[in-house]
Amino acid sequence: MAVSLRMISEDDLKIIMNRSRSEPETGFRPENSAFTLGGWKRWLAAAEGSDRSRYWAIDEDNTFTGIIYLKDIDWIHRCASWGYYMAETEQYSSDLAYILEMNLYDYCFDELELEEVRYETPGAKDPSGKEHPPLLNTQWEDLKKDRKHERIEFSMFFDRGGRPHHVGLEVADIAASIDSFRRLGWVPEGEIIYDGFRKVKLAFLRNRYTEGRLKLFCPDNKNDPASRCMGPYHMCYEVRDIGKAVRLLERRDYVLTSPPRSSEVFEGHKEAFLYNKNVGPVEILETDRFGNDC
Repeated sequence: MAVSLRMISEDDLKIIMNRSRSEPETGFRPENSAFTLGGWKRWLAAAEGSDRSRYWAIDEDNTFTGIIYLKDIDWIHRCASWGYYMAETEQYSSDLAYILEMNLYDYCFDELELEEVRYETPGAKDPSGKEHPPLLNTQWEDLKKDRKHERIEFSMFFDRGGRPHHVGLEVADIAASIDSFRRLGWVPEGEIIYDGFRKVKLAFLRNRYTEGRLKLFCPDNKNDPASRCMGPYHMCYEVRDIGKAVRLLERRDYVLTSPPRSSEVFEGHKEAFLYNKNVGPVEILETDRFGNDC
């Protein structure tokens, strides 16, 4: 069983909407949505733009299986509710439920640093009339000690954070490289600049067709450890909170090589570098495009 998460597509919404229509008593009911595809799309756009919710599509063996969500996130009291809904009843399995549950709690407690999470049954109520008791962070630390599970990503790098910002390439001559990249559809963003802290010349280029971005850099000292090879050197990702991003990556065997610092190159936004033996150098950049939700 290969389980993965991704953004919800329009086709996914159609499937969930049709099942909900056929099962009015137990179907998934988005809040404030009309019973039309347009209404569902407006609901999803609002949910994805909110700092109080997270929604993902579930794929099992590359086939859409359902949705899983986190909602009513209270960042002050550090609590939230979660649930999932299968596209088809027969797609449910205890193994899949176990994988989703274990990873969701990891995400809530380890990455979002919540204190209390409550499971809810979408579209239905417990026959007893009782609510599911919340799981506390302290309880989870004890429960997960002897449990092993397949890892799937809920993290900021596959949510609304973690957008790729640029690929860093080392070059021998900034000006000559800019001219060469122009012929491949890349357009300079501003002038060549100098990063005094890292002692490198820099230039940013954007692809006129894909909106991808490159950072060309040329170290002053060719014997500097940062100058290991010509060509691709690192990937940079945007994150909401650089401190949390560093802690997350360190738990996943990344080594912090350059602690967070305000960068003049990025107008005072904080940047940091880490290294992983299987990935190489990674830069993370804290930006304000995500808001202040966590």
